[in-house]
Amino acid sequence: MFSQEYVEVKDATAIKKKITEASQKFNSLQADFLQEKNMSMLSEPTVSKGKFCYKKENKVRLEYTHPTKSVLVLNDGKMMMNDGKKTTQLDIHRSRFFQQFNNIITGSVNGQLFSSKDFSLKFFESKSQIKIELAPTGKSMKNFLNRIVMIIDKRDFTAARLEMHEPSGDHTALTFLHKLVNSPLQDSLFTLR
Repeated sequence: MFSQEYVEVKDATAIKKKITEASQKFNSLQADFLQEKNMSMLSEPTVSKGKFCYKKENKVRLEYTHPTKSVLVLNDGKMMMNDGKKTTQLDIHRSRFFQQFNNIITGSVNGQLFSSKDFSLKFFESKSQIKIELAPTGKSMKNFLNRIVMIIDKRDFTAARLEMHEPSGDHTALTFLHKLVNSPLQDSLFTLR
């Protein structure tokens, strides 16, 4: 699904505009996800599965269901994590890394990532997808990520895949499946106790 022939987009402004306009119509997004973490010290990638939820404004829930159960919620400047035993809460604004992580996840859904000054962008397209390569411009972000690759489905302009590449060569990929756009989501999904 992701090994398509891509060509560089001639009019990046027009593509950016289409993606941004489409993303402004999203009030919510739900999907199953498959996460693959490739690390140089492991011969096989670690694979996790779960449910992804996004709700305007910038509420995100990643609920891992396999191989272990855990939940990560980003909401109102807070990051909450529950590993099944305890819930931890962090103020995103105290950490530049967590701010950037929040901006990457929410910005990839709401389109704001494409107007960020924190990344230089290159756009490519195939018949059915748009590939966006983002390179961090700030030194602190370059310590954590050297490249982000996002694959957008041209049918509905939702993210089909998000790859985060680290300077070490390790990378994490999230593939989104069975997407539902603008279906009702309860606010209680975006809080943990």
